[in-house]
Amino acid sequence: MTVPPVRNSHDAVERFLLINDPDASPEQILSALQWIEADMANASAIEQVSRFWHAADDVPLSRISRPGSTVWRALTNRSVQAIAACLIACVVVSLFFFELGNPASRGAIEQERFSFASGVGQTKNIVLPDGSQVQLGGRTHISVSYDRHARRVSLTGGEALFAVRDDGDRLFRVESGNGSVSAQAGSFNVRRLTRETVVTVVDGNARIDSVFGQSVLRKEIGKGYQTSFFDTGDVTPIRRVSISDIIAWKHGIVHYDDVPLAIIVEDLNRYSKKRIILSSPRLNYLRFSGVVRYDNLGDWLRGVGRLVGVNIVEDGRFIHLGVSTAGSVI
Repeated sequence: MTVPPVRNSHDAVERFLLINDPDASPEQILSALQWIEADMANASAIEQVSRFWHAADDVPLSRISRPGSTVWRALTNRSVQAIAACLIACVVVSLFFFELGNPASRGAIEQERFSFASGVGQTKNIVLPDGSQVQLGGRTHISVSYDRHARRVSLTGGEALFAVRDDGDRLFRVESGNGSVSAQAGSFNVRRLTRETVVTVVDGNARIDSVFGQSVLRKEIGKGYQTSFFDTGDVTPIRRVSISDIIAWKHGIVHYDDVPLAIIVEDLNRYSKKRIILSSPRLNYLRFSGVVRYDNLGDWLRGVGRLVGVNIVEDGRFIHLGVSTAGSVI
């Protein structure tokens, strides 16, 4: 059998490493994405790099330096730089040949499974095998399953922004809790809470499916609209929201509008170095409107404490919020 060459593999490796580099600037990432969109061959090359990279036991990107990084700049000889880049590309090409030639591996190409996770206070940019992009918020976990007919992602916790690339008949579906959100292309934000999933469409349109007893509740929502589905199967009315406020978490900022403190704390614990605990059940339903910065949680908590009479006790691992004896909870 004649195996087709992997086109543009050198450039694809460089851009794959760049997109997944947390130190890359927005301009660099945009340039890489424009390169992918410019030619189907580029998109195919990126897909192959992503596929075989994640199949290689999730080797950390920090183990390989991309062009422009400190280690790469240490290679001052241009010929050495070229050889290093070619070696990375050759690994991708070799894996491609091995997978196609190994009968035991052919099923892995037809059905791909990956998992990605971010730690507390960490965000990650991910390129999926079809060229779709995912940005993970703090303490977020997704599982990805692709086959010839469908693209499925399971969000088990946290928050993620999906930029879906059109892939013909293969629908892109994100499952969370007792429902799912699907789109052929476009962008949407999914936030998983304890018993609720919040979906906001950033671009295009999406379909919401929520299992309610023996039936499925379905809603279509468009750009700038949001809805929530609960593990009970209930779906909230569609509401218009500010897209910039919803995705401000990418910049360490979150906007709340009359939200219970229990939900706010659930969000903040994905970014706080010390786990925040509500010691009094009375605080769960205290509602708050305003802006919180993840890099300034301490000041925000102290402000809330002074405003509504919340006592804050901090130790080595936890921040306890309780009802202050000197104040009252509003």
